[in-house]
Formats: sequence, structure tokens, C-alpha cells
Amino acid sequence: MKTGAMTVLVIGANGYLGRNLALQLRADGHRVRGCDLQPDGAIRDIPYRALDVTQGEQWAGVDTEVDVVLFFAGLTGTHRGFSEYARYLLVNEMGLL
Repeated sequence: MKTGAMTVLVIGANGYLGRNLALQLRADGHRVRGCDLQPDGAIRDIPYRALDVTQGEQWAGVDTEVDVVLFFAGLTGTHRGFSEYARYLLVNEMGLL
């Protein structure tokens, strides 16, 4: 891993884990960019882009020339994971691919 300030892309930056990690990375002096499904970012003052990870054509507009990509996008909830398994597979597995 590089030493010093890095540029980090946090995919899923509006969720609990992604948002808190992005805030900590920024506090540590790193350059942070965020993507998530919602039209607006939850963190002020970081570059943000809306991104539906299941839509391949949307990736064309995402700047991935960064030092680190952290992927926290996905659906949560154990019970809904069974009742809505097709959507969970699409978002959590295919979206990552």
C-alpha cells in the first residue's frame, strides 16, 4: 500500500459502513470520492456520483483512477435475502462483478 495521502473511491458511500469509513479517511488526510444509489451524497465536500451497480453503462462515468476502491454497496437484511433472493443476487453478487 502507498504511504501518504491516497485517493480512495468508496462505493456505497451513503451506507453506514461506507459513510463512516469515508469520513475517517477524509479526516486522516486522504482524498475521498463516493458513489451510491441515491442522487445525492450523504457527506458534504466529497466528490459524489449516483451509481446503480447493477447498470453496467453507469460505470462509464465513474472515475476509477484511484489508489484504492472500497466496495460497500449492497442490500442487507437476512429475512429479505431469502424472500427477495433474486434482487439480492443481482445487487450483491452481480453488482460486485
